[in-house]
Amino acid sequence: MRFRSSGEMPEAHFDLTPMVDVVLLLIIFFTLTAQFANTLKTPLELPTEKGAGKADTSEKAVVIDLTANGELRLDARPIDMMEFLQRMNHDIKNGDVELTVRADRTCPAQHLNALAAGLTQIGLRNWKLATASEGAS
Repeated sequence: MRFRSSGEMPEAHFDLTPMVDVVLLLIIFFTLTAQFANTLKTPLELPTEKGAGKADTSEKAVVIDLTANGELRLDARPIDMMEFLQRMNHDIKNGDVELTVRADRTCPAQHLNALAAGLTQIGLRNWKLATASEGAS
């Protein structure tokens, strides 16, 4: 009987093609989902002032958009002022709410004042006004 006397072991080869495919699919997935998150925002020209920092993204955070013509938008869908105030009143009763108002810089102040008055009437006095950073266009 003759045995192989060579000391060489055959090397195992790994095919990295499936792993590269998975990584590329993950990159595409996360890129697309990040784009979908941005499409929920109404395109607005925010006031350019120094702000407090990044907006809160917790579950309690609510973002309302106030367009240049005074229209309110919640999740990029138009909403009536009274309906929005009723929703906020319901949310206030169920716990803390962190409201951020994104108002277009060309929106007349009367619309923002009306929103602020409505929020005060339902008992929400602490809310934030979103601004663009000073270097943003």
